[in-house]
Amino acid sequence: HELNPPRGYVSSANQQTSPASYPFYHGWNFANPARISTINKTLDESKKFTSGDMKQLQMNNHSFWAETHLMRMIDSVMVYISRFPDSVRTATLHGAIDSLRVWDLKNTATSINATIFDQWQRAITTRLWESLMEPIKDFRPLRPPTDISYRVLFHEKPAETYKQLFGELPNTAALLFITLQETIQKLENEYGPPGEKWFWWRFNGSTINHLLNIKALNQPRLMNSGHADSPNAIRNNHAPSWRMVVELSSPPRAWGVYPGGQSGNPANKGYNAFIDDWARGHYYSLTIYKTWEEAKAGPQNQTVILKPAY
Repeated sequence: HELNPPRGYVSSANQQTSPASYPFYHGWNFANPARISTINKTLDESKKFTSGDMKQLQMNNHSFWAETHLMRMIDSVMVYISRFPDSVRTATLHGAIDSLRVWDLKNTATSINATIFDQWQRAITTRLWESLMEPIKDFRPLRPPTDISYRVLFHEKPAETYKQLFGELPNTAALLFITLQETIQKLENEYGPPGEKWFWWRFNGSTINHLLNIKALNQPRLMNSGHADSPNAIRNNHAPSWRMVVELSSPPRAWGVYPGGQSGNPANKGYNAFIDDWARGHYYSLTIYKTWEEAKAGPQNQTVILKPAY
């Protein structure tokens, strides 16, 4: 818990909330610090925020890991290429490096750089930990979180533990070059040269399926921006399903949206009425009642009574 912290706000994005000195066990599978770092950085920039600012923060698509590590990743790759120029197998690799250098670090729906960086990051963590990921009977080990992978990659704590497990530290420049080259080749082999088929939404756009997974009632993949490590935490069939912003004025005001509709009938126009607005970050003004009686008598009130047939 926190009470009136000096920074002026309390924030959470499923990250570990206790310091290393906390003496009691309270779970272990927390989100990595990417989302909360972006949120806190934004909140530290000002003491005044409007409801519009908070909506914008919820739709933030920033790539924290690219901001933190991309330039030194590219530098390491270029060091390797300077030593072994004949190891480059495709001209697309140089184009990808040049493009990543000027990337705006946003996971936008039509970004090719977002796709390359995400796939590269996946390849890096796989190569770092793959020998520990073999199933043991019915148990499949979980890969360490992204921040641990980057620390090990650049020989920072807890790299000494990695060395104990594997006998040596990773060869950073070689690993980064090999995984980037593999990423580009894989994308080219599966989707052709860089173009629309490399757009980020094709890899990470929301898929909203019917609860019974009836294919005809599923929503086609949305052209979403976002990333699991961005405040707009889109990742295929997982996402911030209920977005809400509350202004603690007097009286309070609130806005919200969810990716669905107000009818379970697929023939009803309300079946998927809010999905496009949710994807765009368009919020609806919410009606706030002071009491249950006021809500019950409200003009928008409807009551549905379900009675069993037996």
